[in-house]
Amino acid sequence: MAVTPLPSSAAYTVLRFSMACPGCHRELHIPVQYEGRAGKCKHCGYRFQATPPGAKANEGDSKQDGYVPCPPEWYAEREAHFDYCRHNYVEAVSHHPGQKRNYQWEQLLDQAKQCDNPEMQKQFYWRAIDLGVHWPEAYERLARIYLREEDAETAYQICIRYFESDYWRRAPWYKNSKHFLRFMKKVDTKLHGRADLSSVSEI
Repeated sequence: MAVTPLPSSAAYTVLRFSMACPGCHRELHIPVQYEGRAGKCKHCGYRFQATPPGAKANEGDSKQDGYVPCPPEWYAEREAHFDYCRHNYVEAVSHHPGQKRNYQWEQLLDQAKQCDNPEMQKQFYWRAIDLGVHWPEAYERLARIYLREEDAETAYQICIRYFESDYWRRAPWYKNSKHFLRFMKKVDTKLHGRADLSSVSEI
């Protein structure tokens, strides 16, 4: 395996290998001790198995090359937070308040609603996400467009992008985030054929 020594602030050299993120395709430099482990891209949140170029991911890790689905504990953490918000709403809002509205992405969301062209809708939603839209409905609508196009993997990655941000912790829209998480579990089950998540109905 070819590795590249990169500068380190420590007195020793850290050996790293380079690989492209399977999600955003940006180059990542990963310490060799993490080879074969599950990780996520710092740029887009895509979850993957750290595998040097030319090496194969361990069989059974996923149906997708180098792809690692979210574990049940990941879902449980978010569901527990939603229960906390439900039973302690005032306290939750004080710790996790909403964010200010943004005219730019609100306008993009309105344009997406008024548009009948799926490709144009996707462009509007992606631009809104890039501008920092924090409403879960925007992510879910975009994910549903891809799901209707039989692209469950991209739909799943959109879900991950939302739930790896801090937006899902915002108490004012915990109900919408909870609904979106249920949708994500259905996509996860459809995409990976998982039996370790609670039973879900058809999407």
